[in-house]
Amino acid sequence: MQNLHGQIKKPSSLRKKIIHYVLIGLLTVRKFLLCALFLILLVFQSRLEAQKWHQTAGMATERKGLAVVVFYGKLWAIGGSQRSQRPLGTVEVYDPVTNIWNSDYPSLNHARENTTAQVYDGKIFVFGGRSGMKPVDQVEMFDPQVGHWEVVTSLQMPVYGTSSVVVDSSIWLVGGSMGRQYLDIVQVYQPNSNTWHQLEARLITPRSDPMVVRLDSIVYACGGYYFNPVNSCEFYSPAGKKWQPEGKMPIDIASAGYTCSESSAWIIGGIGRFGVSDRVWTFKSANAELFWQEGPSLAYPRRELAAAFFKNRLYAIGGRGRHDQDVTGIVEVLELETAVQNQLKITAIDNYRLAQNYPNPFATSTKIQFVLPYPENVNINLYDITGRQVLGLFAGYLSAGTFQIPLTMPVDTPAGVYFIGLNGAKHRNVLKINYLKQ
Repeated sequence: MQNLHGQIKKPSSLRKKIIHYVLIGLLTVRKFLLCALFLILLVFQSRLEAQKWHQTAGMATERKGLAVVVFYGKLWAIGGSQRSQRPLGTVEVYDPVTNIWNSDYPSLNHARENTTAQVYDGKIFVFGGRSGMKPVDQVEMFDPQVGHWEVVTSLQMPVYGTSSVVVDSSIWLVGGSMGRQYLDIVQVYQPNSNTWHQLEARLITPRSDPMVVRLDSIVYACGGYYFNPVNSCEFYSPAGKKWQPEGKMPIDIASAGYTCSESSAWIIGGIGRFGVSDRVWTFKSANAELFWQEGPSLAYPRRELAAAFFKNRLYAIGGRGRHDQDVTGIVEVLELETAVQNQLKITAIDNYRLAQNYPNPFATSTKIQFVLPYPENVNINLYDITGRQVLGLFAGYLSAGTFQIPLTMPVDTPAGVYFIGLNGAKHRNVLKINYLKQ
């Protein structure tokens, strides 16, 4: 048998070098790909961790039904009660820089729970609340120049479970309760003149422990108790000088923590038809209408907690759990924006989606749903068939998620074909809709 090995030519020196460099190149590419994969996994892991609530330093005193304000860069936890429902007058102050709570601050003159507080003109004002089942009507003010709390006035109508919001040069107290009576009134306090008056317009739904915020100069009141937790929302129209319905929340909820930034609001925890909640909802305003998105859930379900927004962080403070005795001093924090999220520029255009509106065709109003795979600034507009913009539906920053925006056509808009444009930094989606005018 002929030896075939003798017929095989040995590789030349040039071929050896080529094979050598090719192998080195392949190994280098492999190392690069492995490193890139590791970095991508690290980024996504960091992103997932950043989207979770994390426990931070807790209060020295367990308390529920407290009020929290941001005052000169620190979080002030005011009043509340403990397991025995004994009301507290003590104040604890949290420094986010040192992650330390300090209890060495003046106490209120009148202990109270289910209270509310606001900052106005460099001072803290505390309103309402109760001591046992008795409403506390004294309004107290803390002026750092004075260094102690002083009673400055009394409520027009003593209430507890009211919610407050600063509106221009006044502070509104929205809703509340007196025993088993749920209130539909808004008491308006003028700090500059230390006077009161009642808003002429009454709430559509009487409610206690509602979530009240101001977005784009519009005051919204959502949820709260009306015998049971409710999911209705309403807003105050300065032009019409009345409260108007604003759809429904995704869930029935009351006694939640709530807070807001200039453009967004958050509802945290609370109690609904299925008991104490750990769910977190954020909502934005578009043309005096709200659309909702669910966020990361709390680690500890709670009701009667307080919430605060400060430097792109959400704080969930105190409250009680599923049982009356589960009063806590736990504080959780959620990072809303991190360096990792800012640097994450991976874009998957195919994941952007502008779904067909429903109903379509429509006679008066319809709803538009869209999906964003990554956080970004977007513009959503309505155009006619010539490309002229008819209406701006939303402009601003949104996190990743699925969103729904209501569209109500202006009364003078003619019937016909229109287009919805969803515009982002690197994409544009267009949707054709059909308007049948009544």
